[in-house]
Order: sequence, then C-alpha cells, then structure tokens
Amino acid sequence: MRRQREADLVQTVRSVFEEYFCIYGCTKLLRELNDRSVDINEYKLRRIMRETGQERRDVCAELATT
Repeated sequence: MRRQREADLVQTVRSVFEEYFCIYGCTKLLRELNDRSVDINEYKLRRIMRETGQERRDVCAELATT
C-alpha cells in the first residue's frame, strides 16, 4: 500500500514538474500540488525531487539578451 502510494506520488510530481517546463522549484510545485488536492508535505516533495533527479532549470541563464 505504501509503495503504491509512493509510486503514484512520484508519477504525479513528475507530470506536474514537466507540465511547467521544469521551471517550478519546490515551493511553487508544492503549492500547485496542494491546489490539485495532492496530499504531500514539503519534506517528502524535496526527497522525491532529489531522489528522481528533478532540478529546477534556471531559465534566466538560458535566455538570449541580444
């Protein structure tokens, strides 16, 4: 039961993270998941993101300014 719930959470976090083009960090992602009625706390979200290698992209560094 616990492993299945964990696997479902990982899949949900991954889909929302990719939906926002990997720009959202933990704080915004947590807010979005809570808005979608996903029961997860900040520490579990940080652990899932760390274990699955999901890191926020720095969009400002990628933008061309000229």
